[in-house]
Amino acid sequence: MSEDNTTNNAGGEKPGFLKALCILSFIGSGAWALFSLIGIFASGWVMSLLGGAMDSAMADMEGNGLDAEASAEAAEAMGMLGSIGGSIIIVLMIGSLVLAMMSLMGVSKMYKLQKSGFVWYTIANAIVALLTITTIIQPLICIGFIIMYGVNRKHMS
Repeated sequence: MSEDNTTNNAGGEKPGFLKALCILSFIGSGAWALFSLIGIFASGWVMSLLGGAMDSAMADMEGNGLDAEASAEAAEAMGMLGSIGGSIIIVLMIGSLVLAMMSLMGVSKMYKLQKSGFVWYTIANAIVALLTITTIIQPLICIGFIIMYGVNRKHMS
């Protein structure tokens, strides 16, 4: 008889469904972390794209017959948005990266059959589900994975 490498110290075996969930979560959370990291460094580029869109919007407003005072107020508001917009994107991406790393840590612990991983994963993904409530797919995926991991908690110690 050969020994299986997927056993923990208590002798419990890791079910195939839990292993598949962990692999899918490693891929998803890893991609999430990578995109968040890229987003931190690409926020300047995104803001330059938005700046170009703001410039064309200003040209449209001037072409629609706005008086000089209204155009100046709109330009000031758009300039203020542009100056703080990059910082907001960086803060959002850092928060996203923290949640992705929490999720990855939770998946790693659950792969090792540790129940504490379920807590880490649930906290990170519940926050994401609450923050993305305006969409339907992301919260359903987060909640679905939390439920599937919850069903497999009996295999964790």
